[in-house]
Amino acid sequence: MLVNKPREISLNQLLHLGLQSSTQHSLKAIILHWTSGRYEQADNSYHLNIDGKGSILQTCYKLHELKAHTKNRNEATIGIALCCGYQASYKDLGHIYYGPCPPTIQQVEQAAKAIAVLCMTLGWKVSYNTVKTHFELALENGYGPGSGEPVKRWDLAKVPKTANPTNFDLGGLIFRSRALFYYNQLLEKRIYSFPAISIFVVRFICGHS
Repeated sequence: MLVNKPREISLNQLLHLGLQSSTQHSLKAIILHWTSGRYEQADNSYHLNIDGKGSILQTCYKLHELKAHTKNRNEATIGIALCCGYQASYKDLGHIYYGPCPPTIQQVEQAAKAIAVLCMTLGWKVSYNTVKTHFELALENGYGPGSGEPVKRWDLAKVPKTANPTNFDLGGLIFRSRALFYYNQLLEKRIYSFPAISIFVVRFICGHS
């Protein structure tokens, strides 16, 4: 279901949203999706949407709110979706048609920053166990490409590595690599208190409040 005028939040505000859920020990992982829609269309099936400009859109009250984003994995997971993928189609990893709204480098980088902030506040490491694409999860659980399932999922199988629209690579690897880069920035600055992390996020990751 599309969301009319979702709330745009900064990484700073996302930090505080994460803190509100940090005591919810049932949360275990982040699953990354695309909406299969247009850049400006946010979907209520996910906790967060990232639009074509790279803005973070909050489409939940709390991160432990139950959302219908992943088959058999809605409990204990945070769904983050890139607003893109309209009319996309998949033949194999070498033949993906991204349609008029492919994922952009701005969306990938903002998602990576959001992942880093959430992993930090929730006390997680950035790893395959805590961060994966719906494509990866679908392959694990038998409803990805090649499974024979009538409804297969291949969200973010490949995403851009750079601003070059033809330079795409495996989505899960890129998201985890970029998220780890931002996560390590937090650690390298030896920022351990949440107020300090908040300041760091503003100055070093998002560049503005």
